[in-house]
Formats: sequence, structure tokens, C-alpha cells
Amino acid sequence: MTTPSTDIEPAVLEPHDRKAILADEVSRRVARGGRVEVQTDYQAIIVSGRRVNHLLHLILSVLTIGAWALLIWLPLAIFGGEKRYAVTVDRFGNITTAKGRG
Repeated sequence: MTTPSTDIEPAVLEPHDRKAILADEVSRRVARGGRVEVQTDYQAIIVSGRRVNHLLHLILSVLTIGAWALLIWLPLAIFGGEKRYAVTVDRFGNITTAKGRG
């Protein structure tokens, strides 16, 4: 006696459903402080954070004889700044997020 296969193929969503899923995810990320850099039908690039103002930090570093550069500017340049994420919706409605460069 054989048992029936339980492999059920997931349903492929209609284009408007995929677009709606992406729109919901983008609106959630924007509500948390992100901003949309680029958006297509099934993918969006979301940017969070702010650019580092290097001119201001250079001036402060000169005024503090380099202390500002070591204590504030260097860690901020390494760990701060803008972060980009690619949010994609596949044909089954699954959302994937990949960390981008920049």
C-alpha cells in the first residue's frame, strides 16, 4: 500500500496581489523611518539612516586636535550612515530582504 504524496505546490499569485504585498511591506518600513530609493513592480530599495556629514566632523576634529575623529567620527563612519535593503516579493507572495551596499 502506498501513501499519497503530500507535496502541494503553492499557488502562484496574480500580479496585483504581489504588488499589494510589496506595497504593504514598503509602508511598514517607511513607518519605521525608512525611505524608498527605487521601486519596481515586485522590488523596492529601502534606505534607513542618514549620511555622515564628513565636513562637519573634519572641522570638529581639527578643533579638538583629533579627539573627535577617534571617539566619534571613526566609529560613526564605520557603523553609521545609510543602510540599504532590497525587498522583493516572489511569485508565491514570499517577501525576501537582502542587505545592499552603500
